Amino acid sequence: MALEGKRLRMVFARQARYIKHEGAYREIPADHALHADMDRTLADEMANHELALHLEDRPRPVQEVAGLLGLPSEEVVERFKRLEKKGRVAPDRLIVAP
Repeated sequence: MALEGKRLRMVFARQARYIKHEGAYREIPADHALHADMDRTLADEMANHELALHLEDRPRPVQEVAGLLGLPSEEVVERFKRLEKKGRVAPDRLIVAP
């Protein structure tokens, strides 16, 4: 599912433009920013999908989800808000303690 996302398609498109230059093909150097961009985007998309999957079966507390994902609670809340805004998770799935 993460590989089908818009963000990854954009990264692939940037890589394709870089690789095909002036009618010829070239390699992307190992230290090129495109590699870091791909790694960062993959990790981000995977965390978003994993968060949605953990909340699919039942509501869970922020601390529990943060432990499952290995992320700080604040980041889990921010990711949840973005996913909720996109309609990918129901608003009542993440339990935030007062």
